[in-house]
Amino acid sequence: MTGPLDALRGAGLLKSSYLERLREEAEEARAHAELAGDERLAPDPLQSPVALPHLVVLRLCDAGALVGGLTVELDVRPDELMGPLCAALGGSATAVRAVDVVDGPPLRLSIHHRDHEETWELEDLYPFVMNLNDLLKQDRGARVAAILGEWEDALQLWCVEKKRLRWLLQQPWFFPRNRLELQDIAR
Repeated sequence: MTGPLDALRGAGLLKSSYLERLREEAEEARAHAELAGDERLAPDPLQSPVALPHLVVLRLCDAGALVGGLTVELDVRPDELMGPLCAALGGSATAVRAVDVVDGPPLRLSIHHRDHEETWELEDLYPFVMNLNDLLKQDRGARVAAILGEWEDALQLWCVEKKRLRWLLQQPWFFPRNRLELQDIAR
């Protein structure tokens, strides 16, 4: 069984800049080990057998390594996240507009998408992400947002193409918080 890093690399879901950085760090570690006369290299903590696979994905997202990954501060409001998240989702998500915002709790966000408006009552970012996924589930051109969880005081989101969703859901290291919703979209 391959670990998440190798699987993501093989699927083309890691940013090339991150892969380049990994290569450079490995070369530096080898050079340092040679200078020190140590033939053993320090293992990469992301590839270590003791690394919990779902935490590896959270850490990769936080490091900016995942194609479509977003790291969002926990105090960001849904209306503040709308622009960056809709841009990352693509497709018709780029046409979603905030029409009205009423501070809460709960925050009431009225949105306009295509030819209709909806109002959502939102306690935090989780239902906002899930409502956007539901709104866009029929749009083949839009990605879907997986809620990976929280890491380093930030919410980790991963906007993935719908055609890759089934593959991701089959991976033993992919444990998004909105897994049931994603399974429904993948059908």
